[in-house]
Amino acid sequence: MKIIKIFLIVIGIVAFAYAFYFYLYPILTKPAYPVDFNDVVITLDRSSGFGLDGQGPLAHNIAIYGNGNMVYERTYLDQKVKRTSQISKEQVKELIDNFYQIDYFLLRNNYDRNVMDAGYITTSITIDGKTKKVTSRGLGKWGHAPGGLVML
Repeated sequence: MKIIKIFLIVIGIVAFAYAFYFYLYPILTKPAYPVDFNDVVITLDRSSGFGLDGQGPLAHNIAIYGNGNMVYERTYLDQKVKRTSQISKEQVKELIDNFYQIDYFLLRNNYDRNVMDAGYITTSITIDGKTKKVTSRGLGKWGHAPGGLVML
C-alpha cells in the first residue's frame, strides 16, 4: 500500500512538471502586448536548402522594426541584394496582433521533418527584449507547421 502511494505521488509530480513546462511556462513567460512598438522586431528568414536546381543556396531575410522600417536581404550564390522600405505603424500593429491571435508564444520552437535537402522558414518576434523564434522545415511550403503560423 505504501508503494502505491509513493507511485501515485511520483506520477502526480511528473504530471505537474509536464503541465508546467509545456503549458504554464509559455503562458507565464509570454510578453505583455507592447505599448511602445519601438522595441518590437519581427523577422522572417527563408532558405531553399541545398540549392535551387543544384545551383546553390537561395536565402531571403526580412526584418520589420516597430517604427515601420523594413530591411530585406536576398542572397543567391555570391550575389547579395539589400533593400529598405517603410510600412505604417498601423501595419506594424496588425502584424503584432496576428502573432497574438495565433498564440505564437505557445507554439513549439521547431516544426522539423528532418528532410535533409529541404529549406527552412524561421519567424521571430522580439518584444521588450524577449524573443520567440519558430522554425519549420520539411515538405511543402511550411512542412507540418500549424495553419496560423503559415498565415503570418
